[in-house]
Amino acid sequence: MDRLTQIESRIQQCRNIDFLLAYYHCGLISISRLFVDSAWLLYNPPSMSESLIKEHSLTALESIEKVNQNAQLEAVFMLPVLLVVSLETRQQDVRMRIATVLKSVQSRGFVVASTYFGDISMLWDIFKSHDAKTEDAISITPRQIP
Repeated sequence: MDRLTQIESRIQQCRNIDFLLAYYHCGLISISRLFVDSAWLLYNPPSMSESLIKEHSLTALESIEKVNQNAQLEAVFMLPVLLVVSLETRQQDVRMRIATVLKSVQSRGFVVASTYFGDISMLWDIFKSHDAKTEDAISITPRQIP
């Protein structure tokens, strides 16, 4: 029983559960995207609807924003999550939130955040050209973070 009390105490002290939740949500998105190819249809693979993927990506971003408020060394580990979230969004306000977190990570001395931002901006530009036929084409210019 004493051991259980110690574990509970440690769990309550864990301020980075949001960090783990962000990876959890991105993991679900990534697994779902692995099985998009029609070759998998025979095996009835796990999949999520686009609306559920969007919900998971926004939840992951919210978790990362919470972690970002107090992050130190772990800030650099938020970057892969931001990449997954950036692949799933077309809304400009969400893209600005991603850019804000990237800028915050870069301001902590992690120069690699600017590389991530360059890659993410390139992806958004590709999506922009793909979405140019639709009404909601959105893009953030690549050099807004520095």
